[in-house]
Amino acid sequence: MSNNVPEEEYGFFRRIWEAILRLIRRLFGGGAPPSPPVGPSISLISPDKGYRGTLVAIQGSGFSETREDNKVTFNGVEAEVVKASTTEIKAIVQTGTQTGAVEVTVDGNTATGPDFTVLPYPNAGAGEDGPPIYFSGTGAPGAAGNVSPTGTAKVLVSIVYPSDQTPANPTNLRQDIIDIWDDVTTFYDQASFNDLTVDIDILSSWHELSGNQATYYKANSEAGYPNIDWGVIDRLMAEAAQAAEDDGYDLNDYDMMACVINLNGTFIRAWGGFSRQNFAYENSSAGLDIDITLDDPLPLFVIGEEADWGRCAHEFAHNLLDQSGASVTDRIGGVTLGEDVYSSDLIDSSEATAADFEMMGFHDDHPLFSGYYMEQLGYYDTSDPEHIRTLNWDRNPTSNEIEIVAHGLSINTAADRCHLVKIKVAEGLFYYIEVRQRPGSTSQIFDDSIPVGSAPNDGGVIVTRVLTDTININQQTRFITLLHDPVVLKNGETAVDPARALTISVEDDGVASRPLVCSVKVEWAQEISDDPDGRFDLNLEPWDSNWQTPDIWVDRDPYGSYDKSNDSEGRPKGNGDKPRPAEINRFYSRIHNDGADDASDVKVTFYSVEPPGVGDNGNWSPLKTETISSITADDFEDIYVNWVPVVDRHTCLKVYVQHQLGEITGGNNAAQENVFDFEAPASSVPSPVRMPVAVRNPLDKRVCVHLRTSRVPMGYSVHYPHRWVWLDPKQERSFPIMIIPTEDYGWYTEFRRKIGMTTDISLQGDVPRMYADKVSPNTYPASWAFPIGGITMSVTPKRRASIEIQAESEGRTAYVTGNLTPPMDNERVRIDYTDQFGFRNSAVVSTGVNGQFSHRFSPEKMQDENARLVEQDPDHLPKNHPGTFPVWGEYRIQAHTINSPNASQASSNVVSVKLQ
Repeated sequence: MSNNVPEEEYGFFRRIWEAILRLIRRLFGGGAPPSPPVGPSISLISPDKGYRGTLVAIQGSGFSETREDNKVTFNGVEAEVVKASTTEIKAIVQTGTQTGAVEVTVDGNTATGPDFTVLPYPNAGAGEDGPPIYFSGTGAPGAAGNVSPTGTAKVLVSIVYPSDQTPANPTNLRQDIIDIWDDVTTFYDQASFNDLTVDIDILSSWHELSGNQATYYKANSEAGYPNIDWGVIDRLMAEAAQAAEDDGYDLNDYDMMACVINLNGTFIRAWGGFSRQNFAYENSSAGLDIDITLDDPLPLFVIGEEADWGRCAHEFAHNLLDQSGASVTDRIGGVTLGEDVYSSDLIDSSEATAADFEMMGFHDDHPLFSGYYMEQLGYYDTSDPEHIRTLNWDRNPTSNEIEIVAHGLSINTAADRCHLVKIKVAEGLFYYIEVRQRPGSTSQIFDDSIPVGSAPNDGGVIVTRVLTDTININQQTRFITLLHDPVVLKNGETAVDPARALTISVEDDGVASRPLVCSVKVEWAQEISDDPDGRFDLNLEPWDSNWQTPDIWVDRDPYGSYDKSNDSEGRPKGNGDKPRPAEINRFYSRIHNDGADDASDVKVTFYSVEPPGVGDNGNWSPLKTETISSITADDFEDIYVNWVPVVDRHTCLKVYVQHQLGEITGGNNAAQENVFDFEAPASSVPSPVRMPVAVRNPLDKRVCVHLRTSRVPMGYSVHYPHRWVWLDPKQERSFPIMIIPTEDYGWYTEFRRKIGMTTDISLQGDVPRMYADKVSPNTYPASWAFPIGGITMSVTPKRRASIEIQAESEGRTAYVTGNLTPPMDNERVRIDYTDQFGFRNSAVVSTGVNGQFSHRFSPEKMQDENARLVEQDPDHLPKNHPGTFPVWGEYRIQAHTINSPNASQASSNVVSVKLQ
């Protein structure tokens, strides 16, 4: 039956119809009355307009409670049903849908409802929020979508132009692009000692974009421009990806895509450091309906046709250094330019003098990477003393004279020399000593403009300081500065750190001339003053590419055993335990002390914030501050507070250690955990999982935050209501993210045998990182997309389960038996025994072959353990509890599956027994 009548009116008319039939039967007799209308009906859809990917609620009656038994179409295009009851369906509008009626079909019966109006693609430049992120994965779980700094990196160069900027000589211009990328390839060949080969493919011809120059280009009307408008990045990259597919290229075959846009000489800075797994853009007037989903996230950058090769190499490096999941970004990325450090309370921006010697700094001058990056990229091997010599600063007198070899065109093999000396003061502070040399008459392509002053042999020594701190978007990073004036050091010159009595002297700046070898003395004296400044560093490990830190975890009752296994340092992996709402969980943190001195009276504050979010606007609620009396040098302490999560709320956890006088840096004194474990209960197709995620603006200005999901594998769809959102200063807005399993449960169990049952899907946000000041040689530095944080959802499809228990008492002992349905063996079941005052004892058992389990409980046997727990942690003792054990009387008993291998989370009936 089809109608557009609201449900309440429909019920009213139905009752009238049935009354009329009864009257007819009384008046005229005869057989049974005609059957009432059958099948579904639609009374309302909400919203009734939106973008493709919009989640629409359809209200009515006669729907199936099994979501896959409802077929929903919008103007004939089948939608994805994510939730269903007999009176409401929630479905997502698919790509390719046009304005038209919504229809629901159940058991062959179809109802037609109102029209859904498809809105045109939004204009980010006008301050409009983006359309939804919605796509289905195609790759294997866990794919990070990053570019390895070694091996072969396949790059596809998509060449495009606005409709009013046709290249004057497209063939010659394409060849110019090829020549530029040949230099990029040469640079990485030389920088990596041939460990990285950049393999380039370029589209066969230039492709016209759907808009004119004004659509994509933003002039120098504000800081950070001229450049491609940050708001249209998604549109431009979708059109570039479509151009590649139109040319016959499969983007899954590449590690990176560079979009070169022709503006016929108009300069743009470039954008780098971002990625996409899904490219989507719709423009019906231009005949465009782009929806391209890749197996893995693809690192991207966009650059102008006249860009120098150094700018291209720099943007390429952002995807090596800064992309989530890349091998080097499991450690901390770094910043070099003065404008990157303006908010630091440890470094004045005028000290950011390393840019002349850093590809991530003055890229158009073609410098090599500085020592920190060379180590992080693996081009110098920390484990090989012919590459890196590591010294650990302490309070003992030390003197080392070391011969250091410039990078050059071949790697050092002399046992008494190295390329890099690394001095570790603490995890928050390192010094790197290296020799840099101009190419001279060699084929070396880098370092041709480094400042050498009056030093002989075209080069000399530089010393960089790498310091951990937090920049103005609340992200921990490394600041790379010189320990001396911005020119190489020559014979007799020194770099010093008086606080550590550290002196680095050039003893001989010409041991060998090509490649240049210099002899350097590194020494620190024993005459260190009693001033405690800078001899220890309190820190927590920062979050990794999954937005988690190993130094924060949760311990759920029973304490001391975890859902996840331990790492090599004895910390449980991931969250440790999945927190249990409405009961006491232990929120743990590990605090490290690196350096030469002990730290005393260390104040540690534990925070929570909900909902979880992308970005940090400082809206954290403190739970409690605890004090660690002492942490010895080069050691750690584990500490916890009690935490009772709210039911059905997901929470981000954060720990902050108060910065102390004498500490090297306070920039690494905090860490947070943004990882959440979900179960997708399944009878047939597993149910979707849903969580609110806030997007928070860390800046003091209005900004457009671009959002991206990654690592969405086959068997799942992902939905988030916006690809980008506009936020006022420090504003936050919350939207639900939904992970939707798309296959039958049996498919996932088969998949587990091959790859694994759990998939980690991430949502990340980026804000524009732009620069107002020019750099040598009188050009603007490139802009880049800076990640402000993210969350990871670990989703595991599990069998929908139920538990039933029985209990009886015999004197002072309770006997519990139970059944898990459907029957599954070796499933973990926690049984809770709660006394009349609310004190709970728990035990974990495993099911047998038929899903059966049993347990025996005696308060007497728990007497000593309960007394120790309350003495250690009085928060566990409920109000009005006598404080003595054992407690006799009534006990309430309930069983739960919590993080069982195959059974979804479930709770049993509650039974009571009396123990006396």
